[in-house]
Amino acid sequence: MLKLMIVDDEYFVRKGIIESISWAEYDVEICGEASDGSHALSLLPDLRPDCILTDIRMGEMDGLSFIEEARKLLPDTIFVILSGYDDFEYARKAISLGVSEYLLKPVGAEELIKVIRKIQEKLRKNQEQEDSQNASIQNSVMLSFNTPRAELSIQDSYFRVFTFSVNNMEEFSSRNTALSSWETLRQQIPGVIQQYLDIAGINHIVKVAGPNLFVVMLNYRTPFAGFTRFLECFAEFLLSHTGSVIRTGCGEEFIGYHNINQSYNQAFAALALHYCRECGSIVYPREVPDWLLRNYMYNPALQNFKSDIRYFSRTAPSSPEQYAARLETFRQKMERLNLDEEDRITMLLKIFILVLNRLEVSADTIRKNSALSALLRGDKEEGSAGLFVRLEKLPGLIHDFLNGESFQSYQNIIDIVIKYVHQHYGENISLNLLSREVHVTPNYLSKVFKETVGENFKEWLTRYRITKAKELLMDPSLKTYEVAIMTGFSDYKHFASVFKKYTGYSAKEYRLSQLGRAKK
Repeated sequence: MLKLMIVDDEYFVRKGIIESISWAEYDVEICGEASDGSHALSLLPDLRPDCILTDIRMGEMDGLSFIEEARKLLPDTIFVILSGYDDFEYARKAISLGVSEYLLKPVGAEELIKVIRKIQEKLRKNQEQEDSQNASIQNSVMLSFNTPRAELSIQDSYFRVFTFSVNNMEEFSSRNTALSSWETLRQQIPGVIQQYLDIAGINHIVKVAGPNLFVVMLNYRTPFAGFTRFLECFAEFLLSHTGSVIRTGCGEEFIGYHNINQSYNQAFAALALHYCRECGSIVYPREVPDWLLRNYMYNPALQNFKSDIRYFSRTAPSSPEQYAARLETFRQKMERLNLDEEDRITMLLKIFILVLNRLEVSADTIRKNSALSALLRGDKEEGSAGLFVRLEKLPGLIHDFLNGESFQSYQNIIDIVIKYVHQHYGENISLNLLSREVHVTPNYLSKVFKETVGENFKEWLTRYRITKAKELLMDPSLKTYEVAIMTGFSDYKHFASVFKKYTGYSAKEYRLSQLGRAKK
């Protein structure tokens, strides 16, 4: 039965609509009425009508303002405007708010019933479509998560996904215990997960999604209070039974299984944050930067690239010739399907996080390796072109990493930067340029540089250029503007100002004073 609400400041209009038609005969229930938008808003949480028939011009809150606010509470409710004002601007605003019908007073019972019938048919078709989609989603969920350990409660229950990786897997290769290898541990973990969740009495599905990626979907009847403590106990249980220390990414809690995929992708993005920076053992979506969360959400545009993502995320690429050929085909495919910039970035970042996971080393180890962790930290400002260049270099980076040849401490990064500046200080140098040289993001390089050197990069670069300028000024054959250009200052006035700030002299005064001393 359709639940209909009437909102109109004219008492007799409201009562006329309610009483002049035998609504029950048309499978309609008048669930409530209100004299203005403000009053109607206060009733919505309890009434939750399927359709609202509202006037435009009312007292405290007009109809259009009411619709705009009501949409936030009940996004699926259908609105019909009944107004005495034949005004184009009202109609245009109504259309922008998604109003289904715009009727002018006076409206006859026959016309109103016709509109309600139309809305009922629309709702019926929407429900059929939703039921079909639900069946498809349910089947897809069951297939993607393998066979459930317990019968899932699909209707009116809560779902949540969390995913985790083992952060101390390197230890197991050297232990002389029953868990003598990482492979043995990996085989034992799903059983330990199921043991813990069976004890907790929670419906669940466990999936091994990668060499070091475990996914757990939970299903329960009421909102889960104290979920962080639940995950902490879970981590303690795994540690006591397997010796493994885990890093967890947790998706949000949703009612109904329609949003399982969203919770899964949120959990995946939260786990990815461990590869980017130091963070707690459990990460929730609210802690994930917007760019990272957005790039890991489900993206239908990428469904045509599943095979490409699988190919490029392997840790042992094919021969260099085959890899190069596949890259070119990949590039052409993106162009042919007209993939936009954000979708390209999303796909490339997905490839990189899968690469990092398949290396079978901890997030901490990856994070300490600037070249590989930079794959994930790629900023949007770098763009898909910059990320694609990284993809071209990926096999070499993996080879170096697996052979222990490319670990770069903070100092290694700074040494490369300083050496580059020493050789190119007269050229245009920026953090963006240098970050590409050391395979990290500009923000990361800026942070590392200040922590290591003690001042920010721009200040250090300026100070170094002034030092070189002082040396060059000792050559009387060089004009001061030539010295400015040779030390990377394109604007002589700017050079003169900066030089005096750092030395207390103008360039000419400094030259005269130093040359005078040299003659003595």
